[in-house]
Amino acid sequence: MIARHGNIEIERSPADNRNYRAVALDNGLEALVVSDPQAEKAAAALDINVGSANDPEAREGLAHFLEHMLFLGTEKYPDPGEYSRFLAEHGGADNAMTSFAHTSHFFDIDAAHLENALDRFAQFFIAPCFDAERVDGERQIIHAEYSSQRRADRVRSFAAWRKIINPAHPLARLPFGNAATLADRPGAAVRDDLIEFYRRTYSAHLMKLVVLGREPLEVLEDWTRTRFAAVPRRSFEPPRISAPLYPEKFLPARLDIAPVRDLRTISCSFAIPAVRPQQQAHPLALVSHLLGHEGRGSLLSALKARGWAEGLNVGVGVRHRDFATFAITVNATPAGIANHDGVVALVFACLELIGKRGVERRYHDELARLARLGFRFMEKSEPGPYAVWLGNALHYHPTAEVLTAPWLFDDFDAAAPRRYLRSLIPENALVSLISKKVATDAAAPDYGTRYRAQAIPEATAARWREPARDRALALPAPNPFVPTRLELTAAPPLRALPTRIVSRPGFDLWHCADVEFGKPRAKFYFEMRSPMANDSPRHAALGALLARMTNDVLEEFAYPAVLAGQTFALSRRHRGITVRLSGWNDKQNLLLERVASTLRERPFTARRFDRQKSEYARGLRNREERKPYQRAASEVRTLLIEPNWSAKAVLGALETLNFEDLHDYAARFFAGGEIAAFAHGNVSVADAEELGAVLERELLPLLDPRRVAKARVARLEPGTRFGRRLASEHDDHALAVYLQGRGGGVAERAKMVLIARILEDRFFHELRTEREIGYIVNADLLSLRDIPGIVFLIQSPQHGPEILCRHVDSFIERFGDALSELPGAVFERHRTALDRALSRAEVRLGERTTRYWNEIDRENFKFDRLERFIEALRSLAWDECAETVRDLLVDRKTARAVIVGVSKSEAPAGGELFQDAQSIIDAGAFKRARRYFDD
Repeated sequence: MIARHGNIEIERSPADNRNYRAVALDNGLEALVVSDPQAEKAAAALDINVGSANDPEAREGLAHFLEHMLFLGTEKYPDPGEYSRFLAEHGGADNAMTSFAHTSHFFDIDAAHLENALDRFAQFFIAPCFDAERVDGERQIIHAEYSSQRRADRVRSFAAWRKIINPAHPLARLPFGNAATLADRPGAAVRDDLIEFYRRTYSAHLMKLVVLGREPLEVLEDWTRTRFAAVPRRSFEPPRISAPLYPEKFLPARLDIAPVRDLRTISCSFAIPAVRPQQQAHPLALVSHLLGHEGRGSLLSALKARGWAEGLNVGVGVRHRDFATFAITVNATPAGIANHDGVVALVFACLELIGKRGVERRYHDELARLARLGFRFMEKSEPGPYAVWLGNALHYHPTAEVLTAPWLFDDFDAAAPRRYLRSLIPENALVSLISKKVATDAAAPDYGTRYRAQAIPEATAARWREPARDRALALPAPNPFVPTRLELTAAPPLRALPTRIVSRPGFDLWHCADVEFGKPRAKFYFEMRSPMANDSPRHAALGALLARMTNDVLEEFAYPAVLAGQTFALSRRHRGITVRLSGWNDKQNLLLERVASTLRERPFTARRFDRQKSEYARGLRNREERKPYQRAASEVRTLLIEPNWSAKAVLGALETLNFEDLHDYAARFFAGGEIAAFAHGNVSVADAEELGAVLERELLPLLDPRRVAKARVARLEPGTRFGRRLASEHDDHALAVYLQGRGGGVAERAKMVLIARILEDRFFHELRTEREIGYIVNADLLSLRDIPGIVFLIQSPQHGPEILCRHVDSFIERFGDALSELPGAVFERHRTALDRALSRAEVRLGERTTRYWNEIDRENFKFDRLERFIEALRSLAWDECAETVRDLLVDRKTARAVIVGVSKSEAPAGGELFQDAQSIIDAGAFKRARRYFDD
């Protein structure tokens, strides 16, 4: 479809019902306005071609610091909390991000309030305050953000890489900044440098703006011109980068990095020519497809056959108009690390095969066909992320092609991929090993990353230049899962509620034909439930291994299906193993038949069991290295959901298991239980019955029908307050304070959801913006099964859990009183925003599938849970909410809380960790002493 607006014709997908118009302002700012009359959420994003690459050498992190400071008041709206408060009260949210070459600011909001939000947003780029009193506090927040990454291996590895690249290259600088790089210096206050940087670089002609709303294009254009015409134009042009990425004669080289977590990767990375100018030819898509294929004969298959790898990632890393990087990263086994030269040799053998026989039209045509299908039946994106994506894309594609460029391929040109293949050679390679087994001799100053850089011996490089031919390597066969049957089962907008079309002992099959979105897509979900799925740490470990082994067996077969648009996910859940197939309805039965037969036959080997057990154990150990606030939130769930086991408990059980244990468990797992299945989308009753018949043939005969109980939630009695402390190797501390609602009734849930929304912005503003307690500050709803609660989360580099807890208690005490006296108008704004958010029409099939599947799991076969919730919300009076506020936040006699602190050291034996809180020493004993909401 072509949308003609002025002199620019913007091509769009036939499935896209939005209207587009390009708008050019006199100041040089270019905008795209998007009209969607059905939109219930509006959004805007402004992407500027200024990022950390433009930081002054003496002020690393200044672009990131500027991104933060723009939120803290403008001349027209000087209150630093006004912008976020306005968005929160009207169902919106905002954020920003600074990358190497770009900074993006964005928000979404209820569609009715877009104009006023735009007015506030535009002032960021016209007249920000840069309040001197806020500079030091926000600098500390930047430092807290920097500190929170000290044990993040991705950031630590990047820090080591920055030390070995060309120091004259802008990528060698610290991108985030910290208290030292942003400190005031004699004659150089950071605020002065910040204002100078803003006035020099933030120019209208470097900005791309996207405004998406439900108003007509003429109105959106008028708002854009009115609000953004005053953005100044400067003379600044981002300098071109001519410095090579690596020092002269540095490559080929090897970089060894010692990680914090137990990681094992082998990466071959290359500096390559800029990608963007040839984007629509997609030359690297073809190279990545052939190199990263995971089917039979692939590089990954050959590595796995040797026991050297568990996974593979291939693709472009850094994309810049002047340069790019490309990497092949192997998730290695211990044997792979020990044979790293052989792994790299196999990578170059595969590259040689591609260079000789892989740059063929048939591979290009298959990718182009799949891309055309994706474009033709494109699913609608949420306004916020869509605006962000478009804002960035406008920098790289002509406006007329901005919607089509990522999807449509030019005619086949064998020379295009060959140009990039010429860069993927041993002489141009940086081989990186990340493993606890490597030797190191240096430390990156920013994060203390231990590393070693060394030259690749010429003899090794020579073997890579002429790798031995490997008979296991082969180029992909034609993809059998490319769909050909694309007609709809009925005329849109057919949609009905799910109906149970098969019900027999041990098996329920639900069906819902739904072609409202006009696409030949379908979802087929099923769950094999067993009483043994999660009733002990041992069975939880075995269930996870059963899922992992099944995935492992299916990987080669399923990969072409995934390439063709058939998403496949198999995982262990609380009650069993869940399988989710999603994509084109055509050929879905082929994938289901293989999944079901694999679950029945279980063609596992002891060798693969040992690898999967080792990988699973490594993952469990690495969970202890999650960020402290993530561990705190996870522990709340562990303490309150039954059955639910800590990573430590499951790891302890896992270490005792062998291959025979898995076979014995699998036989008993499938011997008793039940299967629930759901077919949804472009699927007829006959199609659904055919899919269900696969399960009845392959899996149902294994089952002795048995009901499987749901997980339960522990009940915290009125007046109770419990504390638990976890040890962490992170320097940062964290706290989670969970306040539990009184039950799972619809009215109680409505009240708790609304209270959480009102609290969220206030908590963030006071503890992060005003008190500068930490970088991560959040208050949100935490619903465990159907039991609502509110969780306060903080991560801080300077305050321990007890001090953080006092801050939360102080906030609760003040705001409990304040919220109980909240003006009715504010309450109504929040309720209206929540009502609109819940009432909005679903825009993708998957949203509806998830909702219906959850209803099936909860056995709410009227499928009216959402409608009942909205009805309860609309009938809610503020005095009812105020009563709950007093219950949760004011009256300690009725309050019920679990407090989890994470810090460097565990609490000393004896004594309470938190004021008035009973210590939880043993999670199991704590849960055994509780009553449950289902009791």
